[in-house]
Amino acid sequence: METCCADGHRMATQHRDCSLPYVSESTECRMVQEQCCHSQLEELHCAAGINLASEQDSCAAPRGDNASLEAVFVKRCCHCCLLGKAAQAQGQSCEYSLMVGYQCGLVFRACCVKGQETADFVPGDVVDLRETAKVSEPEEEQEDPYLNDRCRGGGPCKQQCRDTGEEVVCSCFVGYQLMADGVSCEDVNECITGGHHCQLGESCINTVGSFRCQRDSSCGTGYELTDDNKCKDIDECESGIHNCLPDFICQNTLGSFRCRPKLQCKSGFIQDALGSCIDINECLSISAPCPVGQTCINTEGSYTCQKNVPNCGRGYHLNDEGTRCVDVDECAPPSEPCGQGHRCVNSPGSFRCECQPGYYFDGISRTCVDINECQRYPGRLCGHKCENTPGSYHCSCSTGFRLSVDRRSCEDIDECALPTGGHICSYRCVNVPGSFQCSCPPNGYRLAPNGRNCQGA
Repeated sequence: METCCADGHRMATQHRDCSLPYVSESTECRMVQEQCCHSQLEELHCAAGINLASEQDSCAAPRGDNASLEAVFVKRCCHCCLLGKAAQAQGQSCEYSLMVGYQCGLVFRACCVKGQETADFVPGDVVDLRETAKVSEPEEEQEDPYLNDRCRGGGPCKQQCRDTGEEVVCSCFVGYQLMADGVSCEDVNECITGGHHCQLGESCINTVGSFRCQRDSSCGTGYELTDDNKCKDIDECESGIHNCLPDFICQNTLGSFRCRPKLQCKSGFIQDALGSCIDINECLSISAPCPVGQTCINTEGSYTCQKNVPNCGRGYHLNDEGTRCVDVDECAPPSEPCGQGHRCVNSPGSFRCECQPGYYFDGISRTCVDINECQRYPGRLCGHKCENTPGSYHCSCSTGFRLSVDRRSCEDIDECALPTGGHICSYRCVNVPGSFQCSCPPNGYRLAPNGRNCQGA
């Protein structure tokens, strides 16, 4: 790979063209040659831009050609060098903090450091890098600049190294920042600096060189937490943790499962909870199956209609003329079949009891029983905690959060914005999801053991 890269550098230096055919038959080698050629070509143009900024403090190309790719590279490096010179002239640090890109940062620092060494930018004192950008005639033996790279093997830098020709510049990987010695790198705490992307309901946890987001609440019944911090449905049927009887087939649903009976009942029958087929009493259906003046008699899997007889079926009685059976209104006073506090609704041959919203009627105790919405719909009603109340429910949040406008999801409380007494930080308060953190001045101070006050380092 090093030999292939050296060939790419040589092609850029000698021919100023990276579109020439490559001799190597290896696909990987041709890829390395092309990438190294483009990198070297860009550095040659960049050197011309640095000299342009050093000689005339302006980035106007003498040819006036601003449309070519070469002119774009020259102008970009010229601007970055002028920024470095301006920083040096104003007594600012040469460690750039602007988000101007990796290469521009290197040029910025090189020109800034050069200005500190020479005090004044005298064009004659600057190395004429344009000589390296001139097209040279092919020679049989030409020194390869790549072999003289002082960054080979890592150089003095702990992470990333860049040889600008004038000096070796160190930089750090993403998630690290350069220390004062200009060589070592230290971890950046994204949770404090705000460089994380954790969402509402997640806490930021700093790691070496990065961070991770952790959910503040569990996924709820029927779900499990994946490695990427997402909630995934548990397939109870595949894992075998269902409780379906042998006569039933397990069918997975989101957050739960249901048992589907294997046996299909014939017409006139319905399946009970145990999977058995039981007869449907058509005579007790809402719509009377028989014409007026006839009595419905239930049969196995069906029913028959019988003309008026002295004794009518259950829920019916003879009219005053004794000619036909009419419905008995079980809800009419003084009878109260549903009990106190419930509403009775009459139907042909029967009746039903209705309860208030949030309750269901228990046919055994004949009372209205509260529905526990939190158990019936686990993890679906509230973002954090669900508490059942008579006839309803309400949502609550974990410490450090409060209910949002929809009264269901939770939002973080900014403790740092609360009135005096909400937090105690002697220097600076930084809000984090569900809590806050205190920080101290960067030079000569550190947090005391109580995590709030600052003391000398």
